[in-house]
Amino acid sequence: MTLRVSATLPVIGLALVFGACGKAPSASPIKRYRLHGVVVRVERQTHLVAIKHERIEGWMGAMTMAFPVRPQEELLKLSPGIEITATVFVQDLDYWVGDIKTGPGNRK
Repeated sequence: MTLRVSATLPVIGLALVFGACGKAPSASPIKRYRLHGVVVRVERQTHLVAIKHERIEGWMGAMTMAFPVRPQEELLKLSPGIEITATVFVQDLDYWVGDIKTGPGNRK
């Protein structure tokens, strides 16, 4: 029995070492920016939406770019040509859109 435990310890140790090498959670706060634009393309399998957006004050100029969508259920209300207002969440190099409102009356 001692032999079995001794052989298992190095395996557990390696698992702990490699598990610790994964991406650590960021301590940076999540920044929020208001986005207004028109949906150009929805990629449901990759959870991306391409948006032709106006200038995002404090973050970037106007352009068309793809954004990951969180939560994924938000994709269900999107299709090309829909005008949206959303929040862009930015944490370090990670970014995504959420809190999506559809229609031209949601501009604030």
